[in-house]
This record gives sequence, C-alpha cells and structure tokens, in this order.
Amino acid sequence: MKNLSIVFQGPILRGATVCMSAVSNIRRTREAFPEAEIIVSSWRCTPGTEQYFRTLMAEMRVHVVLSYDPGPLVNYDESGQWVSNLNRQLVSSAAGLRCATRPLSLKLRTDTCLSGRGVVPLLQRYVLDSEGPGREMHYSVFKKRVINASWFARDARGSLPFLFHPGDIFLAGLTEDVRLFFSAPLADESLFSPARRPGLWCAWRFAPEQWFWIHAVRSVTGKMEYEGNFAYAREKVEASERYYLANFVPFESGKLDLYWKKYWRRYPLRGLFSLYTHSRWLRLAEVYSGKREHPLTLPDRILTYVWRIGYILKVALLCLPIIRRLAKSLFVHR
Repeated sequence: MKNLSIVFQGPILRGATVCMSAVSNIRRTREAFPEAEIIVSSWRCTPGTEQYFRTLMAEMRVHVVLSYDPGPLVNYDESGQWVSNLNRQLVSSAAGLRCATRPLSLKLRTDTCLSGRGVVPLLQRYVLDSEGPGREMHYSVFKKRVINASWFARDARGSLPFLFHPGDIFLAGLTEDVRLFFSAPLADESLFSPARRPGLWCAWRFAPEQWFWIHAVRSVTGKMEYEGNFAYAREKVEASERYYLANFVPFESGKLDLYWKKYWRRYPLRGLFSLYTHSRWLRLAEVYSGKREHPLTLPDRILTYVWRIGYILKVALLCLPIIRRLAKSLFVHR
C-alpha cells in the first residue's frame, strides 16, 4: 500500500541489547506491507547498539528515529510507587509521525505486529470512502474517522467506565489526524491524583489515552471536555460517547490482523465487557440516531452490570494500601 506510513513506537532494547522480538515484529509487518513506508521511533542508546539496529532496519528499508528519553512520571502513595510512561509514548509517537510522508498513517507498538493486510479494506471503506454512520459535526475533531483497535478502547457505560478513553495500541487514518491524536503537551507529576468512584480506581487523573484524546479535542474546540477520572456526570458520559462515535471506528484485533503476544499472556478477560467492539459501536450509533434499541442491547447491559459488580467489590478492597501493593505486584505489567 504505497499511500501508507506505518509507525512503530516503543522500546527497541531488551536490557542493553537490541530486542530481537521487536525486530521480528517489524520484519513480519514489512512482509505484509512491502510497499508501505515503515518508521521505527524509539529512544537513544549507545552508539554501537544504535548502529547495529540501524543496520538491521536498513536491510528492511525501515527508517529509524531516535529521540532523547523523557523518562517516566513517578509518584507515590501509601501503597508505594506508581509509574506512567505517558511522556515516553507521546514523544516517540509524535517524532515518528512527524517523519511520515504518506497521506495515511498507522501507529502501533514495537511489541505488536501486523500479520496480514486486514486493515487495508477498512482504511478504504471507513477512512477514504467515509463509510459508516453519519458523523455529528459538532463532535468531529478529525477530518475522517480513525480506525481504532478495540484493545483498551473503553466503553463509557462498560464494566470499567472510563470516559474519553480510546485505545492507543493501534490507530490508523489520515496522517494529519493520527498526528493530532499525539499532539498533547507533556504531562508532569500533577497528573497523579488518585481517582475513585464505584467500580473504578485509578492512580492517575488521566490515563495516557485520555490525556492524548482530551488535548486533541481541546486543540480543535478550545474546550477542556473532561476534568479527570473522578468525573462521571451523565452529560460527560454522553459527550464521551458522541466524540468517540464521530471520530473513531473500533475493530477487534483479528479483523485488523493485529498480533500482540503480551495481550494473550497478560490481559485476557481483564476488562471484559468494558471495550468498544465494532458491534457495540454500531449499536451506540443507532441509539444516537434515534433508531429502536437493538435486541442484543439488553442482554449485553445485564452481562456488563454483573461483571461490573466484581469491579465495585475490587475498588472497595483497593481502598486498603496493603491490597493495592499486592494488586500492583500481581497485575501491573510493563
């Protein structure tokens, strides 16, 4: 696909040496997209390691962009240390996308790959041909919709009701739109503001995806639509849904030919009934277009509510610092 730039963002080292798993992911994607422009955007390393990596990438006709590492954001509470790599992701994603020269761009991570070309017809249909439900112009931030992997694209009424939380693992659309998503300012320690409400506990005021998205919205509308994870008023839920409908279209990983080994090792069933699948997205579009409720909506809501009860109980336990320390040791994977 000659009009596509593929930007890999993330670490290229494992310890002090080049991560061959990342190299394998890039190679596999190059085999699926022989004509695409491929860019790897990561952080500076030792001259010898950098040269070795550049040589490997040159063999695959892959451009390399290496930035200075802004480091993690670190803060503490009674349970110990909390770490966010928001700025690392922002700097490397933006640097890679600035180098993209094709009209369409696809952003993914160095620990993921594309095993096939499933995204190609979706780009044609939903981006170039603007297929899908009509967009509410009042909520339109991007020029065209951006294709979004369902992974971590949180449903505002799901079992984990984060608002303004599109997925950031995979985005594909017009290059200018994907760049806009990663145009937020760098965050500082003020991001750390533990938020708690029934069914949701978060150490950070905004997750990275939320930080990127609300600042993209702000750059176009001039409004800060969301104050952080402690806010859950009905009008905020509706705004979150309408902005997502107008600007993203989610698909499951199999439809995109997207492979992420870490997901299947670490995350299966975590966040069940909390994500925007394509079918949930279509049903949401029907709600806002005034159509009759889909027959699957009610059983889906019941299952979501049952699953959410478990999260409500979990949040009650997370109020205890000793439980938070245990949860971090078991479930926080970087």
